[in-house]
Amino acid sequence: MKRIMFFMLSVLILTACGSPQAEKENVREQLRKEAETANKNLKGVQIDYATTSNGCEFKNDTFYYYYTVNEQYVDFDAMRAQENAIKANIKSTLDSSEETIALLELIKKVNGKIVYEYTGSDSNQIFTITLDY
Repeated sequence: MKRIMFFMLSVLILTACGSPQAEKENVREQLRKEAETANKNLKGVQIDYATTSNGCEFKNDTFYYYYTVNEQYVDFDAMRAQENAIKANIKSTLDSSEETIALLELIKKVNGKIVYEYTGSDSNQIFTITLDY
C-alpha cells in the first residue's frame, strides 16, 4: 500500500512540475506560432533595395528565415567574401533588438539555431548564415 501511495504521489509531483521534455515541446510550439505570426507580417515584404522576405519557419529546433536577393544589386561572391561581417551584423542586431530578445530566449531553451537563407534572384544560388544558440 505504501508503494502504491508513493508511486501515485511521485506521478502527481512529476505532472505538476512538468518534465524538461514537456517544457521544450511547449517552447517549440511557441516558436512555431512565432513563425506563423512573422509570416503574416514579413512574407513578400521588401526588406531593403535588394532583399525580399520569403517568410520563415521553425523546424528541427531551427528558426529559418528565407530571402530572395536581387542580383542586379548584390553579387553573391561579394556576400560570401563578407560572410563573417554579415554574420556579426545579424547577431548584433538580434542581440540588441527588443523585438528579437524573446525569440532568442526561446531558441536558447531548445539549444536551437537561426538560419538565414538567401537565394539569388537570377542564379538561384543559395548563401546561408547559421547562428548557434
